[in-house]
Amino acid sequence: MKKTFLLTSILLCLNTYAQTSFGLKAGYTLSKLKTSSEINTVDYDAHSGFHFGALVETKLNKTWALQGELLYSRLGGTASYVMQYQFPNDFSYLPRFEEDVSYNTLQLPIMGKYYFNDKIVATAGVNFSFILSGTYKTDAY
Repeated sequence: MKKTFLLTSILLCLNTYAQTSFGLKAGYTLSKLKTSSEINTVDYDAHSGFHFGALVETKLNKTWALQGELLYSRLGGTASYVMQYQFPNDFSYLPRFEEDVSYNTLQLPIMGKYYFNDKIVATAGVNFSFILSGTYKTDAY
């Protein structure tokens, strides 16, 4: 609680000296998944999606800024693979699986920005992502 209060106080104090701007953001997302277990590893093909949301940037001084975003993003992937099952009496079964996975996520990237000049900016930060919902479809034959 004390850390949250301290961080909020620091950000509010910085904001009194800073210039803040707001904006909207939208774009294309290309996501790729990979899952692994003791049985197999599945490498999903890329999945096209989109993202949109809002952003706020607070300039701390002439060269440094903080930028936070709140984005809705759709991520996922598709896979097709064969899995081998070996039974006692040397009988094996090779079913083919097709899977489609998609996630609706809420992402919260927080970045520090360094302005070399008006056109060149370096950014670094963290991205917190929360899965809101998801679908998993599979066919085996």
